[in-house]
Amino acid sequence: MSKNFLLIITPEEAKKLFLEASEPIIVNLDKPDTLAEIIVMIRGEKEEIYDFEIKVIHNAPHTKSRIYVRSVMADSSSVNFAGTARINEEADFSDTDLSHHTLLLSENSKTNTLPAMEIISNTAKGNHAATIGRINEEILFYIESRGIDEMQAKKLIAENFLKADISKLEK
Repeated sequence: MSKNFLLIITPEEAKKLFLEASEPIIVNLDKPDTLAEIIVMIRGEKEEIYDFEIKVIHNAPHTKSRIYVRSVMADSSSVNFAGTARINEEADFSDTDLSHHTLLLSENSKTNTLPAMEIISNTAKGNHAATIGRINEEILFYIESRGIDEMQAKKLIAENFLKADISKLEK
């Protein structure tokens, strides 16, 4: 890849960008051999509502995009995410990956996710995924059995969950 676009939105930056009404983040890949990597990490608490949209549009051949969103929602917080990866007809041999994974820490926290793929090119490939889950009680028990209290164990699990996509960044 000759051109790179990297955007990492930390939980602190997500508060500034997505708690208010926000414009969609739109990335156009207009030059061949361009790589766009977007990682968003959200940590919601109280009654915060994160509402945002990301669109990546492939307009040139051999372009690649990676859009990874992770959210950890506590209390009565919620996240609403719409993600679209579009590979147009002229973007032959392009590749996209779009995912949103959420860890719910309370019964009142929520997530709404809409990952979408629009692939027009016959030679392109795309993957998308969305998961929603809670902390695994067996993992929590294992960490606590090592002398770490429950609150600290949950914090460790949440932090590692948020950072999981960092290792996917291309070198």
